[in-house]
Amino acid sequence: MPELRPEYAPPGETAHDLWVERSNLIGLTLGAATYGIQLTIFTQCILILYSESKNRKNARWLMAYSCAIFVLATFGIAANIKFIQMCYIDYRNYPGGPNAFTVSFYSTFVNVFGTAAYVVMNWLADGLMLYRFAIIYDRKPLLMLVPGLLYLAIIGLSITVLSLMTTPSRGFWDPITVKIGTAYWSVSVTLNVLITVSIAGRLLKMRRRIRKLLGPKHSTPYTSTLAMLIESAALYTTLALVFIITYAGGDTFQNIVLPPLGQVQVSYEEVEAVSAIMLSD
Repeated sequence: MPELRPEYAPPGETAHDLWVERSNLIGLTLGAATYGIQLTIFTQCILILYSESKNRKNARWLMAYSCAIFVLATFGIAANIKFIQMCYIDYRNYPGGPNAFTVSFYSTFVNVFGTAAYVVMNWLADGLMLYRFAIIYDRKPLLMLVPGLLYLAIIGLSITVLSLMTTPSRGFWDPITVKIGTAYWSVSVTLNVLITVSIAGRLLKMRRRIRKLLGPKHSTPYTSTLAMLIESAALYTTLALVFIITYAGGDTFQNIVLPPLGQVQVSYEEVEAVSAIMLSD
């Protein structure tokens, strides 16, 4: 077997350069893996919603919603794969290597398209959360004020991030873009945590009432739904917080976390869609 020697490494690249390239490869692999998991959850979600479509009025639009975010997630991972292919295969000899290509061409159409797909998917995901909150809390205007303002802030900040990404003098890692991007993902996490905790509190209250009136057996749907929401939200929130911290701090680890982040959020929202059916009348 031939001996592996240090001189076989790409010429002219430092240890840091190689770590950045490895992080991109790991991130893409994790993104593809979470997409596979998300595909499985999506299939199960569609089967459940389809079986309920004849009996539940909201099952059909939840099916359409699930298909929409799945398509957007597919666009996102496909664009990510294409851009990595451009960096490491198609234009490998770009002056400065793949890392320089990433910085110089991050605003290229395929990459912006993938990011935009994830952003629109985030709008739909947070929109469903806001809708579920409105339904569970009887659309009370005072209670809707803070979540509604947070949702509008998410849309505004995300559009600004996309605009800065397409500006040649800025880019994704420009200090201004990082500040606005950090605010965008922070507000999104805040909204998800706020609504999840609020819904969980409401479900716990409803479960106690059902237990008193009908007995423990009839409270099972609330317990199962509550567990699904908390577990899914915890995974997405943890991953999002890791990305926010590393992105704001300029840490290379952000490259590992960002690709699977959108796929995990899609999985969370598909669980949310199923929970809406489980608790519907």
